[in-house]
Parts: sequence; C-alpha cells; structure tokens
Amino acid sequence: MEMLVETIQLLRTKGLRGGMHCIPYVDNINDISSLVLYTKNNLETSYQVERFESPSKKRTIVIYLRGVDSIEKAQVVLKYKVLCIERTSMKSLSDNEDAFYYYDLIGCQVHHVGVPESIGKVQNVQNFGHGDILEVTLLSRKEVLIPFNRESVPVVDIPNKTLYVSTLYS
Repeated sequence: MEMLVETIQLLRTKGLRGGMHCIPYVDNINDISSLVLYTKNNLETSYQVERFESPSKKRTIVIYLRGVDSIEKAQVVLKYKVLCIERTSMKSLSDNEDAFYYYDLIGCQVHHVGVPESIGKVQNVQNFGHGDILEVTLLSRKEVLIPFNRESVPVVDIPNKTLYVSTLYS
C-alpha cells in the first residue's frame, strides 16, 4: 500500500440513508470523487464516493459512499474519523518549482533566514478559516504556530524538505 494522504475529515451522520457531514481537504471534491478512499486505520477497507452535496456556503459537505446506505453503516465509517487516498493517485503538479501539496510540508526542517541550523520541524498544516498555519515543533520541544504566507515563510524548498521563516523563534 502506498503512502496515504488524509483527504476527508468525517464529522457526523446526516439523515437515515448513510449521508455524512465532512470537511474535504481538497479545493475541489470532484478531484477525489472517482478515486478509492481508504480508512486510515484499516487499509483493507475502501470506499468510493457515490455522490455529494454542498448544502450551504460552509466548508462542510455531505458525502454519500457506495455501500453505505443506512445510518448504522455510516456510524461504522464515522469511527475512522478520516478517509485517505493513495499518494500516487494525486494529480501531478505542474513543472513550476513553487507548486507543491501542503502535505509535502509535513516533516520539513524549519530554519531562520540566514541561519544554517534547523530550529524545528513542521508537524502539521492547519486552516481555521483565515489562512494556513504551520504547526512547528522547535528543537526546545516548544510548539509554535506560524502563518503560512510569503511574509512569514519567504522560502519553501520542497526537494530539500526545508522552510525558511522570517521571524526568530526560540
């Protein structure tokens, strides 16, 4: 099994016919509607999107999976909390060196601009509605949140798994 990338966060059931409220981690749900989705903890279990609804302008959507046609079956799927896709099934990005998936940032070493030594490591990328935030664990084991924008993170070097930040953290 290839490396899995979290794609959908499952929230709660909707109705009696197996619908589930969820937050997609993709800009366009159509990008994954034809792909096989796996559960993070049980790689033998896979699903395909049957259909989805965007009931409002909120970030959540309602997803229906093939074979999940009752609230009881949806509750079983909800126990997994996230659905993933295989990394190899993701669309390839353009040859632009600035193009990358946010997933590629996880595990990158963080350096202060002009300082060769690493100050920490990216643990996660979050978005709470007002922009992306890097969750970084510093060498001192302190966790910091860094806004992910050109001002705060002027250099992203994905091939070398390195980021450079403009603010000094300690």
